[in-house]
Amino acid sequence: MNTWFNDHKSTLDNAIEACQKRHHWAAYPEVPSEKIYGEGSKQAGEDAFNALQNKPFALSVPMSEAAFVAADAKSPYGIELGITYPQLPVDKLLEGAEAAQKQWRRLDTDTRAGVCLEMLDRLAKQSFLMAHAVMHTTGQPFVMSFQAGGPHALDRGLEAVAYAYQAQTANETSAEWAKVVGKNRDGEKIVATLDKHYKTRGKGIGVVIGCATFPTWNSYPGMFADLATGNAVISKPAEGATLPLAIAIDIMRQVLADAGLNPDLVQLANTGGERAYTQALVKDARVKMIDYTGGPGFGTWLQNNCPDTQLYLEQAGINNIFIESTDNVKGMANNIGFSLSLYSGQMCTAPQNIYVPKDGIDTPDGKLSFDEVAAAIAKSVEKLLGDDNRAFAILGAMTSDAVKARVGEANAFGEQAGKVVLASCESDYAAFPNASTAKPILISLDSPDHDFAQAEQFGPVAFVIACEDRDDALTAVCDSIEKHGAMTTSLYCTDADFKQTAIEEIADAGSPLSINLTGGIYVNQSAAFTDFHGSALNPAANTSLTDLGFVAQRFGWVTVREERH
Repeated sequence: MNTWFNDHKSTLDNAIEACQKRHHWAAYPEVPSEKIYGEGSKQAGEDAFNALQNKPFALSVPMSEAAFVAADAKSPYGIELGITYPQLPVDKLLEGAEAAQKQWRRLDTDTRAGVCLEMLDRLAKQSFLMAHAVMHTTGQPFVMSFQAGGPHALDRGLEAVAYAYQAQTANETSAEWAKVVGKNRDGEKIVATLDKHYKTRGKGIGVVIGCATFPTWNSYPGMFADLATGNAVISKPAEGATLPLAIAIDIMRQVLADAGLNPDLVQLANTGGERAYTQALVKDARVKMIDYTGGPGFGTWLQNNCPDTQLYLEQAGINNIFIESTDNVKGMANNIGFSLSLYSGQMCTAPQNIYVPKDGIDTPDGKLSFDEVAAAIAKSVEKLLGDDNRAFAILGAMTSDAVKARVGEANAFGEQAGKVVLASCESDYAAFPNASTAKPILISLDSPDHDFAQAEQFGPVAFVIACEDRDDALTAVCDSIEKHGAMTTSLYCTDADFKQTAIEEIADAGSPLSINLTGGIYVNQSAAFTDFHGSALNPAANTSLTDLGFVAQRFGWVTVREERH
C-alpha cells in the first residue's frame, strides 16, 4: 500500500491535467486486443465468466455470515446464468461499513488515492471477464460491453478520483497563523500565534444504486468519489445486473485486504429483488450519500423519503435532435441511424425525438421535404441493420421484457396517431437464437402535441416530429429540455447566425449539445475527462459526471488549532 500512490502517480497526474485541459486522453485502452491485454487474455476472460455460472458467487474476501440469494437469472441473450450472490441484513452491512470507515477516513489523501488507483489498475486487468459479465446481464454488444463496462467505466472512476484529489489538496494541510492582538505596557506588540492543521473527513456511508444497462459506467464515479474522499461504499446493483458489480467489489476487497485494511469498506447489497431491502438501506440515518441512476419513480421516492441525505441523481429524460439544415444528407442520416440503433436505444444518451420544420430543410441539392428527411433516416437504419451479423455487433439485446413491450406499444401508437416510417422487427443471432431483439421503430408525427412522444420511451423507439418552422422547432426542443430533461441534444444547421442562436437557447435550457455530426462521432457517446455527462441544469440529472461539485459535498474540513506559548 505504501508504494501504490507513487506507482500510479503519473496516471493521476495525467488524469488531473486532462480534467483541466479537457483534451482527449484515456488511461485504459479501449481496444479488446490481446496485444494490449496479454496473450490468452480474451479466452481467459471468457473461461472465467463461464466458470461463474450456475453456482454461488464466492467473494475472495468474504462478507462474513452472508447468505446466498439468487439474482441475474437469465441473460438477455437467452442463456441461463443461475448465479447466487452473498446477502447480509441491512444492519449488518451498515455496521461493517461504519467499522471499516473509521480506519479509512483517517488515512491521508495520498494513501487513499493510491488504494483507489490500485483498484482501478487491477480492474483493468480483468476487462475481458467484465466484458462478458456486462454483455450477459445488460444485453450490450460485446465490443460495447468491453469498452463501456471496462476501460470507459474505469476512466470515469479515475476522473472521480482526480477531482476528489484536487478538491482535497487545494489547501495547505498546516499553517502558522500569527496576529497582533495588542501591545504590552512597554509598547511592544503582543502576537498571538496558532499552529493550525486541516484534516479532511468523509461525510459517511455512501450507497451507489446501479442501473440495469451500464452497471459499472454509472456506478464507478460514485463509488470512487466516495472512497477517495474517505467514505465507505455499499453497491446496490440493479436487478438483473449484479454480476459486473460483484466482480468489481471482489477485486476491490482483495486490494483492501492486501493493504491491511478492513475489506468491509466496500460491500455488495444484494436485495434478492426485494424493494423493502433497498428502502430500509437508503433510509437509514447512517447513510449520508446516495448515487442513483434509473427511472424517475424511485428517484422521486428518494427525494421524498431521504430529505437529509445528499442525493446524486441521473433519471429519465428525452433526448432531441433538431434538423434545421445540412450540407451532408447522407452523413447526417447515417449518423442518426447509428445513434438510434446502438444498443437498441437503451442508453440515457440515445436520441428519441427528431424535430424537423414541416416545409423541410435546406441542403446543397435544394429543399429536402419532411417526409424525405424521415425516409433518409429510415433507409440508413435498414441498411445498417440489414445484415444480422452486423446487427449483432450494434443492436445487442433488449435488457428487459418492459423494453420489448414498449416497442409494441409504440407500434400501436404509430398506427393510430401517426405514420410508421420504419417498422420494428427482430434480428436473428446465430450464436444466440433466444436473444431478445428489436430493430428501431421510426414514427412520423404532424406536431409535437402527442403525449406518448413527450414521455421517455426507453428503447428502440424514435419519432420524427413536424414543426411549423425552425423557430417553432427550437422552442419545442428547449421546452422539452426544461420540462422533461435531456442528457444530450443534437443540432444540424448550416446557418451560422441561427446556429449561434440555437447554441445559446439550448445552453439556457441546460442540455449538452452536439452539432453537425456526420462522421464517426455520435451523440450517444460521452467521454471521460472532456465531456460533462449531465449538466445538473435540467430535470434529467441534478449532478454532472464529473466536476468538483460531484465530489465536494462528500467530505468536509476540520480545523485543529493549538496556541503557542
